[in-house]
Amino acid sequence: AAWNTSQYALVDSLLTRLDARRSELAPYHEHLRAQLRAALNGDGRAAYAAAAQAAALAPDSRAAYDAAIFALWLGWADSARSRLERLSPDRGAMIGWPSYWTNLAHARHLTGAHDLELRAAREMRARHPAARVAWVLEARALAALRDTLALETLLREADRLDPDVYWSQAGMLVTAGEEFAAHGDTLLSLRYSARALAWLRPRLAADPDNADHLYWMANAQHLRADYAGERRTLERLVRVDGRESYREALALATDLSEGSQT
Repeated sequence: AAWNTSQYALVDSLLTRLDARRSELAPYHEHLRAQLRAALNGDGRAAYAAAAQAAALAPDSRAAYDAAIFALWLGWADSARSRLERLSPDRGAMIGWPSYWTNLAHARHLTGAHDLELRAAREMRARHPAARVAWVLEARALAALRDTLALETLLREADRLDPDVYWSQAGMLVTAGEEFAAHGDTLLSLRYSARALAWLRPRLAADPDNADHLYWMANAQHLRADYAGERRTLERLVRVDGRESYREALALATDLSEGSQT
């Protein structure tokens, strides 16, 4: 629970207390302890190995899912996909777990199985209608498949949804634009990023400190190589929400904007 709420000092303290009682742990929980310690130390390979050992003891457990997630973090997309596809969303720890579908879609995306990625996104949307990330995953898969007709239908459907969320219509547009760029279609990438900017501007005019909209604005500007604009947007975002990932993005945008001026 402490890990899931990013209370890493507490995780360290609890693990230190647990170390003195390791002999009392069953093998499965000893592997979970080792997994958490390795993850806390930034050792992804050791965390994966511990999760895989726990998963071997309990194939339908959360450890099996964790092993797939560590594989994704390590760039082992084939392994992650294989592990996730062996899990059942209707049995064990995956019942009612929407993140299963998110990471299954990611693994299939990274292995180029975009038709199966689309299937995972649509299944997630059917099972978890409140999970807005499913709409973004579906938009990404459709862009990867170059199915702009279905993508436009999806975007029209999304117009009825709440705009003031992280995984908004802007997220769908930017993610589609990024995917078109990844496949070498610069024209479509620019078109969808421009639509994201047009969607975001009036909303940020009404609510200038909306962190979610600022984030997607910065991403759209980055996609269009507007690094000076991205830097200004991220400066505002960091003032609103100073999380580390946003500060890192600002550092990159600053470097890019200064480089583009020389």
